Amino acid sequence: MPLPPPRPSALTASLEALYERCVEEIKARLGHPTALTAEAVRLAAEAARESLSRMAAWRPEDVHAVIDSLLRSWQQVFAGDERDGRRPLPPAVQAWTERGIATLAHLAARVKGLAEDVERRLQRALEYHTGTSVGPGAFECTRCAKRLHKRKAGPLPPCRRCRGTVFRRCR
Repeated sequence: MPLPPPRPSALTASLEALYERCVEEIKARLGHPTALTAEAVRLAAEAARESLSRMAAWRPEDVHAVIDSLLRSWQQVFAGDERDGRRPLPPAVQAWTERGIATLAHLAARVKGLAEDVERRLQRALEYHTGTSVGPGAFECTRCAKRLHKRKAGPLPPCRRCRGTVFRRCR
């Protein structure tokens, strides 16, 4: 008959809390996820080590052991698989990065929609309707693409081919 799993002791719970606190401290010091490099992680970890070592909640040797453990695991990540030129991130950092990417994707979609709206408005501003007085130049029917050449200023006639009434000036 197998033995039951051991119950976590107060020390184990304390170390788990310390581990979580170390991860949060490092994440807070990393700043923007696009600057995630092995050196940035190391510097953030060292700053977290200094800050947490001064706290009375944990023994400094426990803080050093946890930070060293985190650094070892993250060094393996940075030295690990580099398929497609991308380095895998630790799960905690991956989730944080994914939230940032999702936010940027949402903003990009919103900006794209606004840009398309501006483009439609600008295109409409470049349209000339039959009867509008225009200067000399070439115009193209928006319905059939037939070109109309005006030699002098005056009103636009309907398209000779399709009787369309909307034109754009040719470039």
